[in-house]
Amino acid sequence: MKNTFILSIVFTGMLFVVAPVIGFNDVQAKTCKLISVTSNIARAISLKTAKRRTRSKWSRKVKNVFGYQYSSWQLAKHRSYTKTKIAGTWRVLAKARPCRH
Repeated sequence: MKNTFILSIVFTGMLFVVAPVIGFNDVQAKTCKLISVTSNIARAISLKTAKRRTRSKWSRKVKNVFGYQYSSWQLAKHRSYTKTKIAGTWRVLAKARPCRH
């Protein structure tokens, strides 16, 4: 019983030594492009809808230029919106640096 407990502690300790060596930490590394991409204008009556549409346009544009692996808005760096409301309609642009895992 005592030997089993000691072995479990040893194996648990080895995880903290071996895991970084075999590259488990590299899974979270991001690679980002050096330039920002700006979407085409999206228009909608609600701001929420206009933002969703402009993110979709941004993703499509990035996918066409850099490939699918860079097209995630959630992974992008320096995300921002430019919003204007004219005559009751929101006009929104999305801008960000594309990244991938």
